[in-house]
Amino acid sequence: NMWNLIGSAPFADVPPGNLVQVSSPGITWVSADIPAPGHYCFVATVGNAAEPAPNPGTFNTFNDFVNYIYAHNNITWRNFNVVLFGHHRTGGHFDGFIPLRFLIPGAWDKPHEFAFETFSQLPQGSRMALQVPHWLGRGLHPAHTNLEEHEDADTDPDDRRRVRIPLHPSGSQQVGQIELRAKTAAASHLLVHIPDKHRNRPYEVAIRQLYGGREVGRITWHLVPAL
Repeated sequence: NMWNLIGSAPFADVPPGNLVQVSSPGITWVSADIPAPGHYCFVATVGNAAEPAPNPGTFNTFNDFVNYIYAHNNITWRNFNVVLFGHHRTGGHFDGFIPLRFLIPGAWDKPHEFAFETFSQLPQGSRMALQVPHWLGRGLHPAHTNLEEHEDADTDPDDRRRVRIPLHPSGSQQVGQIELRAKTAAASHLLVHIPDKHRNRPYEVAIRQLYGGREVGRITWHLVPAL
């Protein structure tokens, strides 16, 4: 339900031998249609008469979508972020953290139970946390006991109450699971603080979403030294 068509392009037959092919003409994304700053995802599909490309109408239920992804290879996606150049909030409720904004989505058909896990390899002295709406943070199970609560009207004026869940800055961590209502799109942040003395090399942090033990979403950020 969150897909928006950018365009489509014809593709010639792809010859064998791992040769790269480029559609001509390609797909033009009009600058006026580029969304507001935030995290998004490109979804690309390909098909022919023998195996048509999927579209949102292909999937009657979220289970249909998950099963299709695991059984077919003619759909793929890539995360991307729209960033307002020179705009970077680190003060206020972020307390020196780098705020990495993203959405925690539910399925479109009905409520489903999802689990979340983070991955990071940050240096000694780093800190990391997950900042989510109050209802989401308090609804996770197993429950977290060391949550910090505050209000943040900038992230979502209609859902100001926030909780912050401290995370391990190195390794993987299971954050918990929760049933999300249909068409949920919970504005959230992964918060990262790296000591100045360690900011001379790149690092990666990620969060993934699982459904029935299967990964159905992942966002990875590559943090690089400032020039």
